[in-house]
Amino acid sequence: MKRPSTPNLEVLGRPIGDIIFCAKFVANQRAKACALISRLQQVGSKDPQVAYLLLHFCGSFCKMVHLARSTLPSLVAEVLSIFYLDICCCFTECTSVDVSNVAWQQAQLSPSRGGLGPQSLLHQQAQLSPSRGGLG
Repeated sequence: MKRPSTPNLEVLGRPIGDIIFCAKFVANQRAKACALISRLQQVGSKDPQVAYLLLHFCGSFCKMVHLARSTLPSLVAEVLSIFYLDICCCFTECTSVDVSNVAWQQAQLSPSRGGLGPQSLLHQQAQLSPSRGGLG
């Protein structure tokens, strides 16, 4: 078995290596998730409820949560905030509902607390990140 010439690799869906490799990896993951989001917007034009449910259960939080929890915050914070804006835009397009900032904050609550459930990945990242001893 040959030893890799670069220190960059992916282990269990987590980038390990230099900053450039990790940044490209995270951007690539966002691009994959955005491909699904764009398809959901097409579904939303025909059936908003189906598009919302797919966004909620398959296309938002779950797509990037592993990266948010296992990658250094400095590497993913910007990508996560852009991805979250993508989710907000998809929700708005699929449901044809323009949501104010205050209403969106309430919508981020879990359904058991009166929200719609699209959780903020930045909040998850702050709760459990390698820099705070959560994963390493």
